[in-house]
Amino acid sequence: MRISQRPVFCACVAAALAMVGFGTARPAQAVILSGFNNFSLNTFGTPLGGSINTPTDTQLTLTTATTNGTGQQGTSSFYTSQLATGAFTASFVYTMTPGTGYYQEPANGFTFTIQNDPRGSAGVGTSGAGIGYGDVYGLDAQLVNSVAVEFDIYTDAPSSTSPGMALGVNGSLGPPYPSVSPVNLLSTDPILVQLSYSGGTALSVTLTDQNVPADTFSTTLTLPGTIASIVGNGGNAYVGFTGGSGAGTSTQLITSFSFDDSAATVPLPPALAGGLVLLAAFGLVQATRRTA
Repeated sequence: MRISQRPVFCACVAAALAMVGFGTARPAQAVILSGFNNFSLNTFGTPLGGSINTPTDTQLTLTTATTNGTGQQGTSSFYTSQLATGAFTASFVYTMTPGTGYYQEPANGFTFTIQNDPRGSAGVGTSGAGIGYGDVYGLDAQLVNSVAVEFDIYTDAPSSTSPGMALGVNGSLGPPYPSVSPVNLLSTDPILVQLSYSGGTALSVTLTDQNVPADTFSTTLTLPGTIASIVGNGGNAYVGFTGGSGAGTSTQLITSFSFDDSAATVPLPPALAGGLVLLAAFGLVQATRRTA
């Protein structure tokens, strides 16, 4: 009686496939960002007040508070190379300090954005309620081929009735901005923002007040399609932030930023996948023939 060669054959095939990197899926470019090295800095027009600082390794200043109510800042800052966004986790800390003087209403807000706008890492929307992402002046400045988590801190109409968060797609803006209570975006406390995306149409967001950890808000934003289908280019896109101020101003800081796309996968090419199926079938036939 002959001894079955099936286990040996299958083990050899599996080892060979592993050696050349074949499998059901292969990791996309694994990038883990920490801080703001190699981030662009873009402004919409010329701000009427305040100044925008170049991103440092540890801190990104999106807008700056003024004392005379003449901010009108629109900014964006993106990592200058495209990243895989088929699956990722990201986190950062947001801190807001309102302006003082004539007009003290904090404004306007900021976004975390993934985009493939034709302007690339230099893309920026308008100031004011455009928060550096959309366009409120009819100039076609909005970031297209994009997905954004928008955070509004302006409490007057037409921007919003209260601070909150919304999903933006292709430069679309709230209102409404649903509340993120018990987290208060106007508290001036540092707020930890955590995002998680594993493909599909669900983007999870959690906010935690770092001074009052019990104040936590979590939600799942529903996308109109996968991020890859919205931004194009197989999901490889520019990742970063936008911000805006108007007559009301505020200093909006982003710190402790991290982005990890190592969970992203890319499917095997169809021809290669078909070849693997044929190879497996051939192996099964050969193993069966060697069985007594």
